[in-house]
Order: sequence, then structure tokens, then C-alpha cells
Amino acid sequence: MKNVGERKAQNSRIEKVKIKLQAAMEYLMTYGWAILIIALALGVLYSFGILSPETLKPQICSLSPPFYCSDQYLTTNGFLTLKIAQGSGSTVKINKIACVDKSLLNKNGLPSNPSYWSSNIGSVYIPSGSQQTVGGVICYSSSGNQYNGKIGSVFSGAIIANVTFTSTNVNILSVGEITAPVKDLVVVCCSATEGNACTATCPSGMKIVQVRYVKYGHDACKNLGACNSPVGADCANKPNCIGSSSCTWTFNNGNCGDTCWGYGKVGYLTVVCSS
Repeated sequence: MKNVGERKAQNSRIEKVKIKLQAAMEYLMTYGWAILIIALALGVLYSFGILSPETLKPQICSLSPPFYCSDQYLTTNGFLTLKIAQGSGSTVKINKIACVDKSLLNKNGLPSNPSYWSSNIGSVYIPSGSQQTVGGVICYSSSGNQYNGKIGSVFSGAIIANVTFTSTNVNILSVGEITAPVKDLVVVCCSATEGNACTATCPSGMKIVQVRYVKYGHDACKNLGACNSPVGADCANKPNCIGSSSCTWTFNNGNCGDTCWGYGKVGYLTVVCSS
């Protein structure tokens, strides 16, 4: 009788184990496919850079007071655009800007190579209490080359602005940090002298989504423009090139007005392309 009782207890235990195993298998069958699909989706997002640690960096743009920066981004061909505001009580002139990986700074916290300064931004004047968009700034990676990240990647480094207060002619450096995402945009510029045309052409597969600047001026009138820069005299008219792969514009007084009488002027056309 004892043996029979033991066998019944043993069989009962086996049945309980079978029930638990069956429940575990049913759980895996029910939720396993869902877990697998989620894992595959996360893998795809990571492969596209959407969930990589780089893209999850917080967006930072800081300059030492009284300067502030915001709305920063890089185009796929490595040009930084940002907004700079200031509240110094005086109009300031932004002479040049450096955007570099922190490894490219010297012991004084300045760019180790003078070529890291972007001085082709033109003469950007910002009245106190105002902001101005600055473009055409090149950011340099740790290799010392122009940053060339893929869409969705994020550049992280130092930003330094060389600034002059126009009321006192005092020159200072405003230093800070920046993280800037790379957007599916390419800035293309071209220039021509008075009476001539230039053509800004998008990379293959891209179309123009914005005619950003059309500038026409001369140094003698202090209104000469620059590539991808808001400075300089605006042309009275703009070409209508949205949706085209290229944009051609003739710079003359008829199209743009005589922005500097008596001098041969130079025109700059800047467009933004996207796929």
C-alpha cells in the first residue's frame, strides 16, 4: 500500500511539472514572436542610426554670456547653421567662428590650427537684443578634417566666436559647447560678377527646397555678401527654382538694383537641396 501511495504522489508531481512546462511553452509561443519582432525592429532602427547613442545626445548650443545660440544643425556636406543672439547693450560684429572637436583645442582652449576658423561667413552684425542666422561654418572632426556625418548623426564639440563690440571696438572670444544633428540638406553656392550668371547645382537625386540668399554688393559700400551668409545687400528679386535640380541667376542692376552705385558688384546665390 505504501508503494502504491508513493507512486501516486510521484505521478502527481510529474503531472504538475508537465502542466508548468506546458504553460511555459504556451507563454513562449504566445509572446515569443512578439519579442522577436520587437528585437528585429530595434535592430533595424539601430542600423539606421536612429537609436544609436550618438543620435540620443541632448541638443546643446552654448556661448559665454551675453551671447546665446540655438537652432543649430549641419548639412550633409558639413556646413553648420545656427542662430546667435546677444544682449550686451552694443551692436556686435561676428568676425569668425570655430567649430571643432575638443581634441583639436590647444592648452588655452583655442583651435590648435588657424585654418579651423571659418572666416567666410561675412561680416555679421547683431544689434543688442536681436538674433541673426549664421551659416557657412565648417565643423572639424577629431581627424582634423571637415565633419562628414551621415543623416541623423550628431556632431559634438566646441564652438568659439570671435566678436567685436562696435561701440568700443573691443574684441573678445565667446566660448561654448555645441551638439548639432546632421539633416538631409545640402547647401550649394555660386557667385558671379556684375553682368554675369552663375548656376547652383544640387547633388544627383536632390532638388532645391529653398533659395536661401541672393546677395549683390561691393566692399566699397560695405554690403558685399558671402557664400551661405545672411550678410550683404539683398538682390531685389529672387529666382524661382524650388523643385528644380539647379538654379541659374544673372546678377545685374536690372535683376537686383544698383546696391553700390559706381562700382562693379559681385553676386552670391545660395540654395538648399534635399532628397
